[in-house]
Amino acid sequence: MSYDSETSTEEVRSLRHRIAELEETVSMHQHIAAELRASQEQRNHAEQRFRGLIEAAPDGIIITDHEGVMLLVNQQIEALFGYDRGELIDHSVDMLLPKRMRVNHFRYRTNYVDAPHTRPMGFGLNLLGERKDGSEFPLEIS
Repeated sequence: MSYDSETSTEEVRSLRHRIAELEETVSMHQHIAAELRASQEQRNHAEQRFRGLIEAAPDGIIITDHEGVMLLVNQQIEALFGYDRGELIDHSVDMLLPKRMRVNHFRYRTNYVDAPHTRPMGFGLNLLGERKDGSEFPLEIS
């Protein structure tokens, strides 16, 4: 077996260069991962503050998607309507209205989604809410 020192030296240089490239790549990935963790922590903190504000509000708050599916409710809504949060989330906001009003409410909501504009919600309407026990009460929305 013959030993070629020039080839061996070149292979070592090539390996050292490749190792340096890999170390740089690993370092870059570690930096990106650290930035992502910091960003996630900031997002979590902002979400906690937002939810705290929603819960501290004196009025009931419901946040829905464009189809009227409830994404977030606060404790005042739970108390007002008699439902637990888990019974409301991922369900249509229409469940909180008397059955006779649901078709019109669906139509109002659909018209708004089709042509959004600034307007007072519920302006000029006599709105009623329906509690879990079936009792109705006057409702103001904004």
